Amino acid sequence: MIEQAQVMLKGVIDNHQLQFQTVRDMPVVTNRRGVRYAEGYFDREAFASRLETTENALENFKTELESIKSELKNECESLRRTVSNLQHSVGDLKDSRSLFISTYRRDILLNATPSDHRIISTGNRFVHGGDCKRDAGLYEHPGRRRDFDTYVKLYGLHPGIVQSSVSYTPTINLLNRHATIIADKNIKVSTDFHNLFDDFIQSLERSNYDEEYLNDPMSRVTLAYWAFFNVCPA
Repeated sequence: MIEQAQVMLKGVIDNHQLQFQTVRDMPVVTNRRGVRYAEGYFDREAFASRLETTENALENFKTELESIKSELKNECESLRRTVSNLQHSVGDLKDSRSLFISTYRRDILLNATPSDHRIISTGNRFVHGGDCKRDAGLYEHPGRRRDFDTYVKLYGLHPGIVQSSVSYTPTINLLNRHATIIADKNIKVSTDFHNLFDDFIQSLERSNYDEEYLNDPMSRVTLAYWAFFNVCPA
């Protein structure tokens, strides 16, 4: 049987052009006819053409990337300028909001401080109307205002509470409406205006600053909300 296998292997080598050789001390059998077969189907010109096409595509892609890189750099510079302008605008807006509170102290409370007068004299843009959220930011560092009682008179709540616990739009709008009205010496209010606002604030506090109270028409906060809203001057 061994002799028969040897004869068959020799026949395969002779007939199919198999080649036996040693590579790195390991026996390897190769098919020389297979190499010629592969060479016969290998189109060098087509391969060179595809390679050139690929290289050109890569070069175009590289050029496109450089163009995109340049555009992104320009956009980044534009965004930096925009951010810088916005930072200046935020500073201007804070000054304007502070001017609103200082003017309220001067014209309504009649207790403006030298700092308030300085803010008023240097202000270049006055804002009309309350903004409890932005004004609450004036009481944070750096350079914060310290007249918390003035803020409470305008909005009914401490600025820290407004920042942390008030995000319901109807509540924010009503606080702003109150501040806008009482900061304008030309607006006349009814005798129960202040009491109804106080009742709303107390109801809001007892509800733990509920943010869905208008969904319940009979809730204490909703009733207090509409009672105050209806006495606000148009």
